[in-house]
Amino acid sequence: MLLSLKIENIAIIESADIEFDSGLNVLTGETGAGKSIIIDSINAVLGERTSRELIRTGAQSASVTALFSGVSKATAARLSEYDIEPDEDGNILLRRTLGSDGKNTCRINGVPTNVAALRQAGHELINIHGQHDNQALMAPEKHFEFIDCIAGDADLLEEYREKFRELCSYIRERDSLRTDDSDGLRLVFLGNQVGKHRLDAKRHKAGLLEHADHKVVAQLFKAGILTGPESDDKDEAAFMRTQGFKPNAVHVGDKYYTVDWAQPAASGLMMGAAIMAELEKNPDASFADASVAAGKTALNTWIEASPVKSIEDLFSSYEGLPGGVAELVQEIPGSFIPSTVGATARTVDPVQRQTYSKGDWLGTLFGGMQAKIPGASKSLPAAYDTWGRPITRQNSTGEAAFAQFVSPGTLGNANESPIDNVILELFQDTGNNKVFPRKAGWSVTVDGESKSLTNREYSDYQREMGQMSYNIAEYLVPKFDNLTDEQKVSVLDNAYSMAKDVAENELFGADLSRTTEKRMEEASALDGTQYANWAEILFAHAIIKDVTGDKVPGTDRTISGSAKKNKIAALVDAGYSQYQAMQLYDLLNG
Repeated sequence: MLLSLKIENIAIIESADIEFDSGLNVLTGETGAGKSIIIDSINAVLGERTSRELIRTGAQSASVTALFSGVSKATAARLSEYDIEPDEDGNILLRRTLGSDGKNTCRINGVPTNVAALRQAGHELINIHGQHDNQALMAPEKHFEFIDCIAGDADLLEEYREKFRELCSYIRERDSLRTDDSDGLRLVFLGNQVGKHRLDAKRHKAGLLEHADHKVVAQLFKAGILTGPESDDKDEAAFMRTQGFKPNAVHVGDKYYTVDWAQPAASGLMMGAAIMAELEKNPDASFADASVAAGKTALNTWIEASPVKSIEDLFSSYEGLPGGVAELVQEIPGSFIPSTVGATARTVDPVQRQTYSKGDWLGTLFGGMQAKIPGASKSLPAAYDTWGRPITRQNSTGEAAFAQFVSPGTLGNANESPIDNVILELFQDTGNNKVFPRKAGWSVTVDGESKSLTNREYSDYQREMGQMSYNIAEYLVPKFDNLTDEQKVSVLDNAYSMAKDVAENELFGADLSRTTEKRMEEASALDGTQYANWAEILFAHAIIKDVTGDKVPGTDRTISGSAKKNKIAALVDAGYSQYQAMQLYDLLNG
């Protein structure tokens, strides 16, 4: 159980120590008292994604410490699979410190670790229930637990875990011996030393290639011809979809063709690609771990095609469950339009159309029907991706006809921009989803009031915001060599915020933020195109943002003039001439 929780500098809480007892513990208080902050703190120490905004204003760091006691043998056994062991009293102490510079420090029982380890421990130690608990059905990491529960195979599962722990022990012993050359030993493993439990991780990874069909799968995946599953991260998966990426597909040239329809014949391709994708993402993973990941992928594929997916869609509507039910009802009239008529409409008009209008039930109903009528669909506004590009199903009428009337799979086109791979690599290095361009919201605030958007307003909003985001990012990315990863994330996030501000101002008359006004004013003093100037100002601010002067020993006072000198020097290091750096400094600090 959770025995105690210590919170420091989280939101409005400067310091709090909370002790829990067995049985029911209730936290009460009026709105704003900080109840939800306690839950946010627990989520943070359990390794969930958080942000610097959680740090109390004026503080340089925040921390959460949670002490768990009475860890059961079953839970301890599962934690041992992640090399997490309770202390001699059976307690586990989790601690996470958040820095204002974006850095995290994580510890388990005082030993430094990472956020992923906290998350693994948290999944075993505590369950947090809320009004959206039903969505746990969609969590891939829970599916094997559901299957085991239904199967009633607890004894078999425990036997497997025991063998797996024994296997991990042999691997750790082998790796320890391989790296220990203090006595100049050269280790040669013999089969009878570890018996049938011996595992050479590299050999078992290569086991994927021992059969001819597995060799083909591996070669197709490495060549980029066969794609694996979507990313586990929803933001990364959504961004890759804007590039035209399709999971479980054959990728040739700029075309994707899905193969998941060809079950069970395609299951080998899909499983093999999933294993290869896992090994590519985690080179140190064992073949067994990669196979488990592939099994989860297969289960997710079944769910996508099952009635469970329809239930999920009800809850993932723009307006929650009521909206999901309403959308289901709205689809009924459209179902009377023959499918061949709808396929013809999608053939003559390969552009995806925006049919939903927030708060306009009747308009959404007619939009959905209009999209299925040949010729009439073209009067609907286009749907745009987060770079402001129209989303097209196929590139030509011939391709569209093949996709709609002949092909049992999905045919799609690659749509990568020159900067997409840089942004994906930055996300993989940082795990920060602020690197991705933003999806437009269905409402904006104008003069203090929320305005719901029609399908046409939403389409214009996504197009303008997306195109501005890309135009600024296109100038920023070539300058990335002069920035740290944290600065890259920050400058992209600021670019997307600026694009959102300007789009809302131009389309709906919303007020610009003070920051955006200042950046535009600074950019107007530069020679160059609008987006190049915006990018230049955002880049320069990122360079000097955290540069300070030298502190007077024993005080918080800086030496007069040293901060300016250091900031100008930082701009020079970033590629500006001394004269340009001085001009930029004066402009940004004027």
